[in-house]
Amino acid sequence: MSESRAATVRGQVRPSPDVRHEMPAVFGPSSLPAVSHVERVRSGSVRFVTDAAVAASLVPHWFDVPDRPVVSVTSFAYEGVDYLAGGGYNVVAVTVEVLHRDPGGSERRAPYGLVMWESEGMPVIAGREGMGHAKLVADVPMPDDDGQRLRFSCQEGGAELVRATIGDRTPIPDDQLERLRRDASEMWTFGWKYIQGPCGTVDADYPTALLTRHHFAEASIGVGTVTFCQPDPSAAPLSGRIVAALRRLPVVEERPAFLWSGSMDIDRAATRRLRTTNGPDPSRSTRGL
Repeated sequence: MSESRAATVRGQVRPSPDVRHEMPAVFGPSSLPAVSHVERVRSGSVRFVTDAAVAASLVPHWFDVPDRPVVSVTSFAYEGVDYLAGGGYNVVAVTVEVLHRDPGGSERRAPYGLVMWESEGMPVIAGREGMGHAKLVADVPMPDDDGQRLRFSCQEGGAELVRATIGDRTPIPDDQLERLRRDASEMWTFGWKYIQGPCGTVDADYPTALLTRHHFAEASIGVGTVTFCQPDPSAAPLSGRIVAALRRLPVVEERPAFLWSGSMDIDRAATRRLRTTNGPDPSRSTRGL
């Protein structure tokens, strides 16, 4: 054995798949809890029915698109996030309703996240690596809410990507709010874990199911408008092509906007790989779907 080979020491880091890690994984298990609590949430969502064929051009091959899919453009303002030491961040997310059919024949309907722009890097990394969220860092200012109108937007490098307004707000009656708390607090969404490998390979390609729990303090409906902007490609080199694709989604029918405030739990431990007919079975079932 050569002197140089005798002097080497093999690296010792080999994370267990049962323990969550994020890069740089050499520094030990993730500092993120299995379930994150967000103390204060304010959210507003503009919704519309779009054309199924156009929507399908943006949906991964694992899902089917229903005849009248609903697109939601949603703002979240998070404060008091546990793993950010009580700090917060803002989100603008675009989802579309899709269907997933597993090998057993059961069919499940949930929103699929086309894109989520977020104002902080760590939530983007955690959501992309572990959960299959289509997240990007962007400039997402705090929504402007004067009690009559909610306005939200996001930008890349100062170039506006999305802007939306919700007005004509009507509080949801107490009995409906109680039903919402009882029946709609668990929010499942679909994601897609896609990671390109080197030399024309694919390291990961499978659908995921993701769970958040919403705790509604108050809620209302309203009338919303949304604009997918036309930034100059040089001003928005990453997101410009995304909003160009979103602009092709026609508004077939407007739906009532939805606003709520309260708190939220992000249940990372509940994230599941969905069963597929032409892919490996997940090690755990899609509980709750």
